[in-house]
Amino acid sequence: MEKISPTKNISYRELTDDIITLSKHEKSSHNFYKKIKSLKNIKFKIRAPEKLWTALFFLFKNPSNETSINTLFEFTENNTTLDLSIPEILLISASLMRASAFDLALSFRDSAQKLALEAPINSIFSNENLFAYHIASLYEKGDYNRIESTIIESKKSNLMSDKYYRKEEQIRGIFSKTSKKKSCEFSDFIRNKSIAVVSPAHSLKLDGDEIDSYDLVVKCNHRINSSREAAIKGKRCDISYYSTAIANYIEEYSIDIDNLISWQVYKSESFINSKYSLHPRKRSTTYFDYIFFTGSLTAIPNLLIDLITHGAGKIKVFHADLMTTYKRTLDYDPIKGSNGLEKFNNSIRDFSHHDPFTQFNLIKALKDNKLIDTDRELEKIISSGIKEFSRTLNESYAIKNHQWTKL
Repeated sequence: MEKISPTKNISYRELTDDIITLSKHEKSSHNFYKKIKSLKNIKFKIRAPEKLWTALFFLFKNPSNETSINTLFEFTENNTTLDLSIPEILLISASLMRASAFDLALSFRDSAQKLALEAPINSIFSNENLFAYHIASLYEKGDYNRIESTIIESKKSNLMSDKYYRKEEQIRGIFSKTSKKKSCEFSDFIRNKSIAVVSPAHSLKLDGDEIDSYDLVVKCNHRINSSREAAIKGKRCDISYYSTAIANYIEEYSIDIDNLISWQVYKSESFINSKYSLHPRKRSTTYFDYIFFTGSLTAIPNLLIDLITHGAGKIKVFHADLMTTYKRTLDYDPIKGSNGLEKFNNSIRDFSHHDPFTQFNLIKALKDNKLIDTDRELEKIISSGIKEFSRTLNESYAIKNHQWTKL
């Protein structure tokens, strides 16, 4: 059986679904705690004391519960979380996001990283899961020299799978600028070309002319009936990256996609032979998720890694807001419906799968290493720091601000 770290194996989105369902149905915090410990989908031991889960229980009931918030902050400030396993701490962090408590979620996530970074060397080199967390934490700290020496040492005992080592080498090559650029038709198409990456996030900035001035324009989930918003998003789309959800939607409802664009890129190989896309040039991206600390990459970070590894020239990102608002272009994701409550709930749920701090740290690293350029809005988000980012998420997704009480 191939060795893959929990950063890939554990579905925190599904686990937090179970936890929130329990919180809705249980009237007693004690019963909630007992049932959490017996959830079949949780494959690791629950060590957190009842007091912590009680605080979470009441936070789900009332996201403004100051007593719960203070109790949970005390757990991280007193290093109580260091007695827990990394997957359990990350489950708590993901659960807190579902309650729109992103600053608390970041605090627990930091505790998990501290465990990974300070673990005894013999433990790191004897446990592939802990090793993966350790390397991912070093990436977020930007300690590339230490990563290289640790990887070399681990290869002596063949600790990780060949797939892991290949993916890690590609990511390390990006930041050390020593990566061997891929050689294929797609690489030949984008190599050394200037690329405008246009996020589907809502924007009022009239960037269309600047976007269209780039050699290539990259967008997400582009379809024939996509809203052009030419003055804002630009008229062109040369490459479109499709999420798995949208690709499924296209197949299920026979949606026409734009076969006039130069390349279609899918997140899964299964769509390459789709009968609904007759495009001659299409390919799938490479998954790097289990190289990063927790969560799956969202569309923009994922496609940026893909473009860089294929030899793109200057890349500038437009309108990306790192999910600090759930507003997207109207036709970006028809699956999530048109009413505000549904979109809001789905956005909150997605954070437990697409950890926002993983996205923030990766985009920041790419910018700090001069691998991408950004517009002023994204620059402002990054330069404000990750703690301010967590507070912005708190405000944007505060359930009380939306007058909705159900998670």
